[in-house]
Amino acid sequence: MPYITNIERIGREEGLIQGLEEGRQKGRQEGLREGQTALLLRQIRRRWGRTETELEVRLQKMTLEQLEALGDAMLDFRELTDLQRWLSGV
Repeated sequence: MPYITNIERIGREEGLIQGLEEGRQKGRQEGLREGQTALLLRQIRRRWGRTETELEVRLQKMTLEQLEALGDAMLDFRELTDLQRWLSGV
């Protein structure tokens, strides 16, 4: 077994900790994005009925920032065409 200095050991431990934190942060971001997508789909279905698969796929590909912007914009939408118009600009 090769000799590992204290500096190497500390570096490895810090690398592992940093990797775990980055993984947790990515997991949190993904969870937020999925939750925002689910919320918007529920709101769209309640307001305009069934959604097209294409719309669902499109929402699932959006970033968290885009989903949040859509959530704000939806407050002003009156018709499904408003949503479609907004999505064409993304």
